[in-house]
Amino acid sequence: MRLPVWMAGLFVAGAVLAQQPTSLIPGDPLACFSMSGAPAQNLSVVSVSGPGFDRALRIRTPFDSANPWDIRARCFNTRPANQGDTVLAVFWMRTLTSQRGVGLTTFVVEKGREPWTKSAEFTTGAGAEWKKVEIPFTMRETYRGTGPEGYNISFWVTFGPQEIEIGGLSVVNYGPNVPYRQLGLTVWPYSGREADAPWRKAAEERIERIRKGDIVVAVRDDQGNPVAGAQVRVRMKRHAFGFGSAVAGHGLMDNSPAGQKYQEMIPKLFNKVVLENDLKWPFWETWSRNSAAFALEWLPARGITDIRGHNVIWPDRGNLPPDVVSLLNAGNRDALRQRIYDHIREIMTWTKGKVTEWDVLNEPYTSRDVQALLGDAEIAVWFQKAREADPGVKLYINDFNIVEAGGWDVRHQDFYYDTIKAILDAGAPLDGIGLQGHFNQNLTPPERVLEILDRFARFGKELQITEFDVTPGDEQIQAEYTRDFLTVCFSHPAVTGFLIWGFWEGRHWRPEAAMYRRDWSIKPNGEVWQELIFNKWWTDVAGMTGADGTFRTRGFLGDYEVEITAGGTTRTYPLKVASREVNHLVAGKAPAPAITEEGIVNAASFRGGAVAPGELVTIFGRGFGPASLAVAEYDTSGRLPRIVGDTRVLFDGLPAPMVYALAGQASAVVPRPAGGTTAIAVEYLGVRSNTVVLPVAAAAPGVFTRDATGRGPAAAVNVGDEGSTSLNSSERPARKGRFVSLWITGAGATSPEIEDGLLPVFPNHPPPTLPVVVTFGGVESRFADNWAGLVYPGVVQLNVRVPLEAPSGPGVPLRVSVGGAASQDGVTIAIE
Repeated sequence: MRLPVWMAGLFVAGAVLAQQPTSLIPGDPLACFSMSGAPAQNLSVVSVSGPGFDRALRIRTPFDSANPWDIRARCFNTRPANQGDTVLAVFWMRTLTSQRGVGLTTFVVEKGREPWTKSAEFTTGAGAEWKKVEIPFTMRETYRGTGPEGYNISFWVTFGPQEIEIGGLSVVNYGPNVPYRQLGLTVWPYSGREADAPWRKAAEERIERIRKGDIVVAVRDDQGNPVAGAQVRVRMKRHAFGFGSAVAGHGLMDNSPAGQKYQEMIPKLFNKVVLENDLKWPFWETWSRNSAAFALEWLPARGITDIRGHNVIWPDRGNLPPDVVSLLNAGNRDALRQRIYDHIREIMTWTKGKVTEWDVLNEPYTSRDVQALLGDAEIAVWFQKAREADPGVKLYINDFNIVEAGGWDVRHQDFYYDTIKAILDAGAPLDGIGLQGHFNQNLTPPERVLEILDRFARFGKELQITEFDVTPGDEQIQAEYTRDFLTVCFSHPAVTGFLIWGFWEGRHWRPEAAMYRRDWSIKPNGEVWQELIFNKWWTDVAGMTGADGTFRTRGFLGDYEVEITAGGTTRTYPLKVASREVNHLVAGKAPAPAITEEGIVNAASFRGGAVAPGELVTIFGRGFGPASLAVAEYDTSGRLPRIVGDTRVLFDGLPAPMVYALAGQASAVVPRPAGGTTAIAVEYLGVRSNTVVLPVAAAAPGVFTRDATGRGPAAAVNVGDEGSTSLNSSERPARKGRFVSLWITGAGATSPEIEDGLLPVFPNHPPPTLPVVVTFGGVESRFADNWAGLVYPGVVQLNVRVPLEAPSGPGVPLRVSVGGAASQDGVTIAIE
């Protein structure tokens, strides 16, 4: 049907009018605001010199308060708006005073009465300079009037004592369904989005270092000889890092076409799963136990054995069973406490051996009803009870708005940090820290994400992103932020897993966050997920063995299938790449290395016998080590590697810091073994030698000599009064009363202790805990300014004055004793 020209024109005019930008605050935006929760004098309009404006709101927060909404500047005089309208709020802010050095505010657009529906909730911060803030959002409801039935616009400022200014404010309605990309935004969605942002290169370098390991495939014939030219393919099957999703247990029981597709996609996309609702307390005791039981069998049968339990206790009234709420309301502490203990024991016993980790406590910042009655100390008891119920499962705490909200929800972050610290200080078991990751338009810049991850990693516990989804209102931004947030988290060494909170629009609490639409067409964020995990971070390489019969590559940590073709025969071998250093696979005959007790000696004295913690030892034997000398290099943190030249030295099964490896030789630093003996073995290309057991002594000193034989002139340096130095020799003897520098190994423990294989850095050169005595021709050096300290892993430097009474000559006997244990005979020094 054709419309009359006048009616078509009316519709066109209406469409044009609907798109005209309209301020949601009539008149002067600054004049609309009044103070709430603090005296009126804490809000004023002041003259400023800002970027394009000369007036600003000055908001002072005179005190802290319990709730983030307690102190706020509010505007109630707002124009009508419709659900689906696109709105852009723009303002500039700066900080005059703040305890943190940065001032904070949360921009909120919300309904005037319960349920306080929020169309915008955006926290941001600024320092002393003016900072521009852009907040695009979509109205969630239709509002026709002001007052309780309408909505208000406010700046929440409950962030401790501070004083901030907000200028250049506009809140403009662009009409229905206007894409954010058409709003001319300049600072939204987040900093660090640029292709050349510095954080990207640093993240890629960390991923290469911490998420990958060296892979060596050695092919040998039936006589153990290297096979050159063998074809090798190293193909990844599964990541070691946990890439997962929340799934619905009842969805795994759905036999409809949609349900079958849902079930088909889970093992294709994920190696880790969290049950979304099936193990939550109220559901588990009513309808979900059967679906949980089904899921806990269905998932392992399809290769998904990393399963997260969510959650044991979510301690607010809205997430507790009715009878528990009744106990809470009645103030019945004893019965409530016992009911919780019984639930912990029951559900964790029921899932024992079926889940790998549990969210013991969920969202303690906002869920505090139980703690209000039982006290905060009760939290630690829940973790203790959980460990008693299942000693083998990892125990987590979980909360939101830690990495979200632009990284600015510092009240929440501080509370979470303090809660974790209190749990650990109470001696309760806590294995991991969950960071949820529910994002809206307020996208946290990657560099700020790193800062937050670093802060919580200081606890030394695992970190996981447990409930990621992102709804910025733009599918392209959604995909870009998924890529960047996933990348920065994967690059952090403390993060062990990344879980999205659903992947299909048909089973998602925020359908717009899904990676697959209801018809199973993939969205841009889903394409990002697949590209990163199964392409960019996936290993599938092929090549040929060299003359030494080895093929070398690097691959992401995880499970592999290695296909080897040699002599017309193809065989397939499993390989687990678990080490960041070297992972070996030997195909064919591989003779085991062999070592003897006599072949394990002090690297300075070449004496055998007992070994001491921190001593450098050299091991002689056969069947190990490369043809050419391989010397260890310190990594960027100053640590020696645990493998060099495909060779490891193990003490009680643990790899020691390596110094070098050569055919038939290896040198390593003795770690601090427990007990009076240690079992030593050598491993080459992944094949382990026999074991030799040696006693462990408190000290076993050896002096390094100039020709590295353990005898003759010591490796000593003369030190003059002016700091001049010369190598000690018969031509350049030491002068009496002056210093000489010596080097020993086997001095035993130091104080403070230093990590095995860590390079000491000035001024941290810890001395041996046992007394050190140096004698020159039998005369002890007793000078107060003598010095001893660890200067390299396993090597102690001694700066010792030559006694005035010492004999002279080119070959004066030199001896070092540590705790009564003496160095080798036959070491000399030249004295003038």
